[in-house]
Amino acid sequence: MVFEQAHLQTIGAPSVLRKYIKQSYSFIELSLKQEELLYAQVVFEISQDEAVLQKVYVSDRSREQQLEASIRNNKALKDFRWTVAGAHAIQNELVIARCLAAADAIARRAVNCAHGDDYRPGCYSSVLVSDTEIILSQINHMNAKSLKHKNDYCLRNLVFTIPLIEHVQVKLSDLQLGPMRISFSDSSSANNLRCGEAIMEQLKSEQAAYQ
Repeated sequence: MVFEQAHLQTIGAPSVLRKYIKQSYSFIELSLKQEELLYAQVVFEISQDEAVLQKVYVSDRSREQQLEASIRNNKALKDFRWTVAGAHAIQNELVIARCLAAADAIARRAVNCAHGDDYRPGCYSSVLVSDTEIILSQINHMNAKSLKHKNDYCLRNLVFTIPLIEHVQVKLSDLQLGPMRISFSDSSSANNLRCGEAIMEQLKSEQAAYQ
């Protein structure tokens, strides 16, 4: 991505791009966006402890081969080994670390609770880090669109947003835990509502403990 930012500066193009890193299951996405417009994206799959290149996209398609070549020839990538320890680099920020711990405690209540509740990384189906926020999502829509399972499905959304800047927009529907915003909905079938109830129970406990 540094390769592309340098190219934009060279040609004098607008280079006010926001960087995003997202992990979803075994995939890592690195993206550059100008507001909501995707300029470039590189996707890796973590296989064993190595990052394997899966996709390269640049809105200027003539740049794709050059970007891919720069990635494949990058010595740092060849020497790279994925370790869990790198995920804790943000621990120096006490408030953020406290929000992460609370989010984990809440999300953990639904892990392996019903069909579709097997997550990675950790307790989440995706983790997104940008310049302004961390978004942790635990989404389970297992069998929600299947007529064969109309009495046994999950339609549950749990999203934690931890701001990394002071001024953030809060939706009226969001729940609050310190600076962290929590969006939660559960329209699952009756036999799977216990999972959402466990989430709400833990959420209220974490809110009370945060005071």
